[in-house]
Amino acid sequence: ASQNIGSRKDGRGAAIEMLNCLRITDVNQMPALIHPTTTVMIGEIPESYTWAINSLKNIDQSKALQRVEKLNQFK
Repeated sequence: ASQNIGSRKDGRGAAIEMLNCLRITDVNQMPALIHPTTTVMIGEIPESYTWAINSLKNIDQSKALQRVEKLNQFK
């Protein structure tokens, strides 16, 4: 949902911290910023993607962000 999530203090679990990656943008903004490339997400789209979804709707390009339930549904 975001790159702005720290890892657990015990060092286990996801560790997605990348130095300076949030200086320009976050991953949830990318579908709108890389238009006209289509982004396909597997499973539920996190709420943090609302800005990208609304931005694509505003330029009548809502199909640029698609969702499939499982990977084998992607074509």
